[in-house]
Amino acid sequence: MNDIDMGKDCAIEAVGLGRDYQVRSRRTEGTFWWRRLLARPEVVRGLREITLRVEHGEFLGLIGPNGAGKTTTVKLLSGLLHPTSGSLRVQGHRPAARSPGFLKDIAVVMGQHSQLWWELPSSCMFDLHRVLYEIPTPVFKERLSEFIDLLHLGDLVDVPVRELSLGQRARCQLAVGLLHGPKLLLLDEPTLGLDVLAQRQIREFLRRYNKDTGATVVLTSHNMADIKYLCARLVVLHQGALIYDGSISEFEELRGNTAQIRVGVKEASLEGEVLEVLRRVTPSAACRQEDGQLILKARRDEVGKIVGLLAPLGEGIEVSIEELSLEDIVLEAFEELGAPKQ
Repeated sequence: MNDIDMGKDCAIEAVGLGRDYQVRSRRTEGTFWWRRLLARPEVVRGLREITLRVEHGEFLGLIGPNGAGKTTTVKLLSGLLHPTSGSLRVQGHRPAARSPGFLKDIAVVMGQHSQLWWELPSSCMFDLHRVLYEIPTPVFKERLSEFIDLLHLGDLVDVPVRELSLGQRARCQLAVGLLHGPKLLLLDEPTLGLDVLAQRQIREFLRRYNKDTGATVVLTSHNMADIKYLCARLVVLHQGALIYDGSISEFEELRGNTAQIRVGVKEASLEGEVLEVLRRVTPSAACRQEDGQLILKARRDEVGKIVGLLAPLGEGIEVSIEELSLEDIVLEAFEELGAPKQ
């Protein structure tokens, strides 16, 4: 890797960061085994020329469709993968070196992978973590007590992990990962598969942890509620490239050029007339039926025209106009880019 001299006054600084993978060509599938063995591997660009600077204390949301490069980015930031091009500094360190000082500065929590031991209670992992990270006993006790309170763990820390629910395990895992007080927290789908209550508890804890400690947090998630609630800044990846870096409000303004119109039909006899009116709308509009209502998604500049066409039907219908949610806006953006639906 061609390293360059970068400052240590920020949490993350990447310049032209890239990561390639070598894979066997799919064209050789179904052929003789020796042809597959001799086939030259193809190079797949997992991440391409990413330039990114994250200041200390930022809460950054990293999103993109499956295969966009989110997990690759997290693994590069944590040193689990080595870049194949460009330069990367995290907390003043080169992550790939995996130096003790760097490892003590970071924590990686992945919703799909647990660092808890199935047959043991979480308290055992807390003690092991204390020893591995050489956490002073007074600091350990104070921090653990605070986490137990904030994450509503109570007596759960003494229950074997196999007896905990998914949400309880997620909260215990988060406590384990943060006991050493990392300055950078990398989260990959931390609320994956959790119920609404567990998601809310983890979100509130993460927001408070970021505020109270000043730690930098990078969150990757398909759950836009996580992103909306926690992140002030949004980075969007597509096919390994960075296609947006800015605030969520700017992204919504930039991409949210459509609105949703709900038409409730009070009299069944009017439904045919409503559909006839909607058929005359420009082809960009898409109409569907849901919960007894006709729902129309159209460009903002078409909303006035549509409402005007529906107005003659009078009190027989109810019309409401809704702004699209961040999740809808992101989904539309991915569909425009040709990404598969999540």
